[in-house]
Amino acid sequence: MASKSLKETLELVQIVRKLVPKKSSRISANGKNMESLVYRQLAELDTTLSDETIIRTHHLRRRRHQQILSEIKSWLFDRVLERELPRSIYSDYACRLFALDLAHATLRILQRLGGTYTAKEEARSWFDEAKKLEEWQIAISLLWPLLVWALLSGYKEEYDRLWTERERLLDLESALHDAMDANRRATMAFPKSGTEHPELLEILRPAIERLQPIAREHGTFRLNEFLLLLRRKAQQVTMDYNEALAICEEMDALLNRYPLFANRSRKSRNAMAKLVCLVQRERLEEAKHIAESSLDLFNAGDQNWHTFQSWRFLLFMRWEQFEAGYELVQSIMGNTAFPSQTEATRDLWKLFRGYSEIMTDRPVTGANFRRNEKAGELHRRLMEEVPSFKGDYAGYELAAIVLEILIVLKHHVADLFLRTEALRKYKVRHIAPDTQSSIFIDLLELLETYDTDKPRIKQIAAPMVKRMVGIKTIDRIQAQQVMPYEMLWREIERLFQ
Repeated sequence: MASKSLKETLELVQIVRKLVPKKSSRISANGKNMESLVYRQLAELDTTLSDETIIRTHHLRRRRHQQILSEIKSWLFDRVLERELPRSIYSDYACRLFALDLAHATLRILQRLGGTYTAKEEARSWFDEAKKLEEWQIAISLLWPLLVWALLSGYKEEYDRLWTERERLLDLESALHDAMDANRRATMAFPKSGTEHPELLEILRPAIERLQPIAREHGTFRLNEFLLLLRRKAQQVTMDYNEALAICEEMDALLNRYPLFANRSRKSRNAMAKLVCLVQRERLEEAKHIAESSLDLFNAGDQNWHTFQSWRFLLFMRWEQFEAGYELVQSIMGNTAFPSQTEATRDLWKLFRGYSEIMTDRPVTGANFRRNEKAGELHRRLMEEVPSFKGDYAGYELAAIVLEILIVLKHHVADLFLRTEALRKYKVRHIAPDTQSSIFIDLLELLETYDTDKPRIKQIAAPMVKRMVGIKTIDRIQAQQVMPYEMLWREIERLFQ
């Protein structure tokens, strides 16, 4: 009889196993998604095994049904936890984080199914791992079965100890949450405008002040990481790129102290920040080294890869490697991932395409220059190519206007004067005095003031260019130009003559 029952049990297990989807080759590392997947499968098993037809067919009583269900659940959990990331591709940190996510999902399901004792044993083994990975939210969740066990067992000292640890973890998670929120709010300002935003200091400074003492007290990697991220952004938005670069070096030192967390994602973000600072400060040799040595840190086609490539393009333009810049633009815009990028990213590369085309004596895409057309028509067509820059007065709009001027100078210099009045208004409304940007527009106004008197323009422009280059502070409009003003003025003089 026992043999017959065992045979029937195995038969039913085989029936239910056929209902469970085969192991997918693509598994999300998100614990909540995995939990939903497993719980859905368990619900399906419960429904199937509750079917009276199956129960009657195999002459099984409800007690036997529950025993079989328990066996199948155990088999399913084992199957889920066997899934792991390939270590040849992913870092040790990513693999451990993935395993923790799966274990956490499994434990939550065990708790829902009433497996309190099993959940407690599993939670004990994964709690320390969650703390090592500084996944405090998961660690807090894993504490609950331990707290329940201590409560039901009457272990007051153990319960008090676990509760104190929970309070500490809540403080860490709260500090991290606030820092992440400030970081995200600062990041949110950039997709619609590439310019720096000094007004973000109202968000960044209070967040830094709140996080600094907590990070100093607890000395955890993630709190110190976000403290450095916020400090760096506070320097970048005020265009203090030298100080921001020094903070990037602090980040490198932090990653060296915590090798577990030094994955490609974090290294790539810091490499990107260093490249931005070095290009803005015209430290081109160092920037070239970062650009060449860090490209493999990025996943080709994703958003960060496109941003990193944009700074490689700007570096090419500063090196006057215009053909290389043009080839890079063609490569990026021809990539299959390009159409799925944000509108601002696509528009930025279209702007780059225009500069690379005119600097390599190619026709500018979308320009369709027409002589004696109405004022502003060429600008309107260019802005149709890059619609997200319209109204971005502190960002790339001036770069688009300068591109228009270069196109006009190349084709018919007389039409340049249609843009002079617009430039004057732009300067009054959006550019601070005694900056490189204000002097550059003064230089452009010389073209109208002295009409075709080229020697006179060159004579007056020389001291102005010297004064412009002598200004070492970077203004927010200047920071968004595709080429340095000095280089642009040289090209304008060449085209004018």
